[in-house]
Amino acid sequence: MGDVPKLTDLFTDTQREAEAGDPAAWAKLGDAYLYGMGVEYDSEKALECYRKGADAGDMFACYAIFELNSNGVSLVGDDEAKKMCIKAAKLGHGKAAKFAELYKWSLD
Repeated sequence: MGDVPKLTDLFTDTQREAEAGDPAAWAKLGDAYLYGMGVEYDSEKALECYRKGADAGDMFACYAIFELNSNGVSLVGDDEAKKMCIKAAKLGHGKAAKFAELYKWSLD
């Protein structure tokens, strides 16, 4: 198991990818902060990373922001959560599309 990377190493690699412009890496960083994987838990930093990923067009980052409102966690307001769910659905996120349909949110 000597070749198994440490979570801190994975975090550092992912941070480098995000800073190099990889939108998906921002979502992964958000997850790392939100769940304390390779870095100390920090919900505000998680949200910051998710927002950077969402701004860059990552559907998973958009959906993660929506979930920060919908799972009893109130890190974002209802309007931002709705906007991010719709954006994620437009980008092809299946669960986001189902929520948009359930809440009768237009994707137009």
